[in-house]
Amino acid sequence: MKYSKVIAAGAVVAVIGLSSPFWWPTQAQETKMADFKRYPPEDFFSGSQLELARAIRDGNLEQVKSLATHTDLAAPGNKKATLLSFAVQEAIPVKTDATNVHFQIVSELVRDGAKPEQPFGENGANVAYLAARADTPNLLKALLAGGMNPDLRYDGDTPLLFATCKDTLLPQMRALVEHKANVNLRDSMKETALYEATRLRQWDVVDYLLAHGADPSVKNDNGLAYSKVLGDELQQTPKGSPQLSRIEAIHKRLVTAGVQ
Repeated sequence: MKYSKVIAAGAVVAVIGLSSPFWWPTQAQETKMADFKRYPPEDFFSGSQLELARAIRDGNLEQVKSLATHTDLAAPGNKKATLLSFAVQEAIPVKTDATNVHFQIVSELVRDGAKPEQPFGENGANVAYLAARADTPNLLKALLAGGMNPDLRYDGDTPLLFATCKDTLLPQMRALVEHKANVNLRDSMKETALYEATRLRQWDVVDYLLAHGADPSVKNDNGLAYSKVLGDELQQTPKGSPQLSRIEAIHKRLVTAGVQ
């Protein structure tokens, strides 16, 4: 998973690159919004892209609709910014307002061909992953409303569902599953999100995945069964741990389902 360790540490700047001015939902979660700075479209774009970026900044949805179909949404601007990443910058101050026009603009850009998985910034972060790891699900929902594939592989290998394998990110996981994400989609090691959530000891996520069709009988590319991974976590959990009863309940669930 390309970005998980960096994002989990809250070091979003390390992902995007120190020269990039963009702030993101994960970063705003850990900083005071009073410190948030929006950068003008002139810093990044010119020509028709600048005209569209100004409409994005102004929250002019009708103008965005008119301009987006005639503008190259993929071409990066200065500092490797994209129009979609700029639209996300504009949505940050209203990140808790799901109905805000700036989220509608994000949806419209995706609908018109902007790619949430497209790298931007100095170190090639992408909007899809950052939305999955944000502190509200609103950006992710906006991307999905615009037609983003819920089974998108954010780094070319790892399904986006894996990025939501934290108990605190259950709203994002729910959004993906509600948009028909495949809970049994595998990464290059042929592992599913169940492996990821179990190794991270995110038991609410494990319960949710199992309740929504995750297959506990799977094996990875090396023949390692999911049940073995869960069993290892159970054995490594000391008696008296508050996690023990959760793991035992999940293990019992597998046994009842006939998974050895």
